[in-house]
Amino acid sequence: MVINGFVIIFSIALASVLTKYITKPIVKIADESKFLADSLDRTFTGQGYEEAQYLADSLNYAAAQIGKVEKLRRELVANISHDLRTPLTLISGYAQMMRDLPGEDNEENLQIVIDEADRLQSLVSEVLDMSKLQSGNEQLNPSAFDISAELRDFTCRYNKLVEKDGFEIILTDLCRSDTVVYADITRIRQVVYNLVNNAVSFTGEDKKVYIELSEDPSGIRVDIRDTGSGIGKDELEEIWERYYKSNSHHKRNRRGSGLGLSIVREILELHKAPFGVNSTEGKGSDFYFVLPKHTD
Repeated sequence: MVINGFVIIFSIALASVLTKYITKPIVKIADESKFLADSLDRTFTGQGYEEAQYLADSLNYAAAQIGKVEKLRRELVANISHDLRTPLTLISGYAQMMRDLPGEDNEENLQIVIDEADRLQSLVSEVLDMSKLQSGNEQLNPSAFDISAELRDFTCRYNKLVEKDGFEIILTDLCRSDTVVYADITRIRQVVYNLVNNAVSFTGEDKKVYIELSEDPSGIRVDIRDTGSGIGKDELEEIWERYYKSNSHHKRNRRGSGLGLSIVREILELHKAPFGVNSTEGKGSDFYFVLPKHTD
């Protein structure tokens, strides 16, 4: 009876100690998590044993991810507000001026109103595109088409748009066999347009952008190169994010929504197409993607 009594007392004491050892870190983490809604900078620490530390690490990771989402949300609201406000202000201002001031109802002012309305429409379209692509509901409509012919037509059309500003798009086709690929042609056109637009914004003083078509083990590779200041190593991952602002000091004052590269990433990931960027500071950047060849 003495031994049994001793064992019972010892068991109760041991259970009490272990309970405090196990529950104390959990209770502490639970109490701290109540304030997570007020501050995402809170750091959780799990002292005592491995499982508590794992829980703390999981909560720290969740808080960091929520913080990133919240930061993107704030940036999205700020950028959309700014991008929408500017063309709306110009449209309203010029429309009132043309109505109230004699002689201001002219073709030049009307063209400014049209250009700003087009800019507004482009911004809204890109925001809607981004939402559709990220929703996971976007369906591709792949077909076989000649990427070389598409790029020749694109280069011809785009050069007519930018030649007045002194820019030149140069296409080099290094392929020795057929260049028929299998992809969604509408979305690939969007990828090429966004990448060339980006290259024109950042290219060097020679104002040249190079498109190179070549064969790759995975299919047909498209490279779009500029001769600008390049991208720092610390920026190579961030440039694909929405509204990311490059630290480059050589970007021209060309209007854009800040969604171009994000849309490129979403489209190419939807195609499961390899893509990326190689850049050397002071020598320019090379954005590339690879499309699979069409097989009968």
